[in-house]
Amino acid sequence: MCLNPNDSFGPSKRHSIIAWIVALLETFQVSFSAIGKAQMSSAGS
Repeated sequence: MCLNPNDSFGPSKRHSIIAWIVALLETFQVSFSAIGKAQMSSAGS
């Protein structure tokens, strides 16, 4: 996999991919925290 910025992989495309990954990580973070809270509340009761 060649990461040459001049080879059909411009800054705008790379920026959109980074933004997509960040959004995905945020979504996972929210779901994981919700699962963690649910497990903690169920374990505490």
